[in-house]
Amino acid sequence: MNRKHLRISGEKAGGDLLPAFSFGLVRCCLALLCVFLGANLGVCAKSEREVGNRPVPLAQSPGEALHLSLQDCVNIALRENLGLLNQKDSLLSVKSQLIIEKNKFEPNLNTAFASSVYNSHLVQDYENFASLSLAQRHKYGGSFSLTSSLDWIDHTSDYYTGSQSTSDLASPGFKSQFTSSLQFSVSQQLLKGAFWRAATAPLREAKFDVAIARMDLQDQILDLSLSVKQAFYALLKSQEYVAEMGSALAKSKEDVKIARLRLTEGLSSRLDYARAELALVNRQRDLATAKKGFQSAVDNLVEIMGLKIGTKVQPVSDIRRKRVPIHIEQWVETALYQRPDLKAIRAQLDKNKVAEESAKNNTLPTLEAQGSVTMSETDDRLRQTLDVTDRVWQFSLKFEHTFFDVSDSERWVQSRIASRQLARTLEDTKRQVEVSIRELARQLKRLSDDIDALKLAEKIASEQLELSRLSYKEGLINNRDLIAAENDYTVARIDHIRATYDYLSTVAKLDRTLGR
Repeated sequence: MNRKHLRISGEKAGGDLLPAFSFGLVRCCLALLCVFLGANLGVCAKSEREVGNRPVPLAQSPGEALHLSLQDCVNIALRENLGLLNQKDSLLSVKSQLIIEKNKFEPNLNTAFASSVYNSHLVQDYENFASLSLAQRHKYGGSFSLTSSLDWIDHTSDYYTGSQSTSDLASPGFKSQFTSSLQFSVSQQLLKGAFWRAATAPLREAKFDVAIARMDLQDQILDLSLSVKQAFYALLKSQEYVAEMGSALAKSKEDVKIARLRLTEGLSSRLDYARAELALVNRQRDLATAKKGFQSAVDNLVEIMGLKIGTKVQPVSDIRRKRVPIHIEQWVETALYQRPDLKAIRAQLDKNKVAEESAKNNTLPTLEAQGSVTMSETDDRLRQTLDVTDRVWQFSLKFEHTFFDVSDSERWVQSRIASRQLARTLEDTKRQVEVSIRELARQLKRLSDDIDALKLAEKIASEQLELSRLSYKEGLINNRDLIAAENDYTVARIDHIRATYDYLSTVAKLDRTLGR
């Protein structure tokens, strides 16, 4: 096959119109491809930023402790806790599915370009095809599409005149053929689907999935905040225990010095000195136990926050220790309105109703109407094919129903049962929430009364200790009574500290129960 023949024939058939048209079509396709790739790369980059945007943990010099308030600990936990990060990724995944479902109802623009070559001994065909289509689904269960296409073929042939001699080879033949078409098609379901309910069921279910995932994330945030608060209060309590045991140890050391001096002066017996030494040993043991409890509380808080194990933390107390007025009915109303788990159950119940509608829809027969009109033209001149005159109309009705198959109806029954079960779960959860609130209210009342009583007991023990010290200095009592008074004060002080932080932990539980 002679390439020169192809070039000359192409100039005769199309002139300058065909190369210009082909070049313009190629430029359009390349532009659309660049826009598509840019949009996808932008979405991927955005998703990478959203998923991988994890702040850097707080810097810490070797041996330096982090001085953190309660709010600092909560913020770090919300940022570093691995379980919470996984829940956030799950929410992003569900949102991505929602975007996919929404995109199904967006206009879909599709372009295609193809080129092929057919080569044999006497024939060589170049075929080029380009199309542009626009498709759209709507919420009433139908769809329409508009497609425009252009197909052109360059046909070149070498043929003989009948003689076997090569001298009888005739001139090559060339022919171009252009075909353009424009098609508009519509389809609509008439019986099946109750129109928009079935068509939009996946989209509505995806929206409910996002709401459920968001409520699950909020519920996990509340659980994590409660754990951080309880661990922080336990750390503060251990810190005050250490301080109190350290103060008691200092007093015991002073008692040992006084007992040694009195023994030297002959004002007390060796039994008093031994009693003071034993009290000192007990205080040292209590202080060591308190320090171990403090370190355990630090490790627990660090683990909950998601920091590196072994990180040193020094709590900064910014707690406002005020009493909470008790309003049980108001608390119950607030909890039933704003608890994330109750909202998630309600969203799941609404999602089940959508599934129930879809299951009921599947029991109906299918009646679908389809119509289309196609306008096309074929000619050996490109300009002539653009004036389409050939029109083909088509309309069809499709009816489909399966008899003696109970699977769809049984799925409908199952979805209705699932909805009833979920409704009972919602009511049971409401009852449990109300019971929890009433129990927490009783605990707050009891702890409030205990704090008042222990505060008074601490004051009395402090006054008794001062009186015992004065009596001991004047020789009216021995150190046994003094050590007993010191023990009574230490116990009263420890009980007051424990009741105070138990009250704060109960308030934190109440906030979690109320969903705030």
